[in-house]
Amino acid sequence: MTDLDYLRRRVERLEQIIDDRTKVVNLDFKRLHPNAHLPAKAGPDEACYDICCIEDESFLDPHSVVGIDAQISRPFKCLYSGDSHVFHTGLSAHIPRGYAVFLWDRSGMGAKRNIHRLAGMVDASYRGEILVSLINLGKTKQYIEAGDRIIQAYIAVVLPSTVHWVDDLPGSYRGDKGFGSTGA
Repeated sequence: MTDLDYLRRRVERLEQIIDDRTKVVNLDFKRLHPNAHLPAKAGPDEACYDICCIEDESFLDPHSVVGIDAQISRPFKCLYSGDSHVFHTGLSAHIPRGYAVFLWDRSGMGAKRNIHRLAGMVDASYRGEILVSLINLGKTKQYIEAGDRIIQAYIAVVLPSTVHWVDDLPGSYRGDKGFGSTGA
């Protein structure tokens, strides 16, 4: 395939994506646990679907001393400062070929509670349980309750691509200037 053929394929794919902007992408989810929640958007104009966690064997009973002291009503996981945990969602998904799901921090959890994700990609070929790895980067312990919305799922188009070794790269206004080179 020549470079021109490759560029034509890319342009055709981009035109198809532009034409498909109004196309509804169906994501099929399989419930792996009876307490799993179907991902949902907060409103029709939201970009992401919220995904909830389910309890696992490490969750504490809300009637435990810690649960009573923290006034928690559902099974929960305590994330101490610096701790991470892989949360179960009880979901697996069929993501159509040509798409992927990016897992993003929920804004409030990140900005207000300093809880962030440690991984965040679900490929179309994956059929296992969607797991969410979160870390507490704050200075205080945080409680995650079963059923809490813990991550956002963003559906993205995966463009066909190839990789190549080259001797030189084309120039750009930024060049090899790294961190902070475009401002603050």
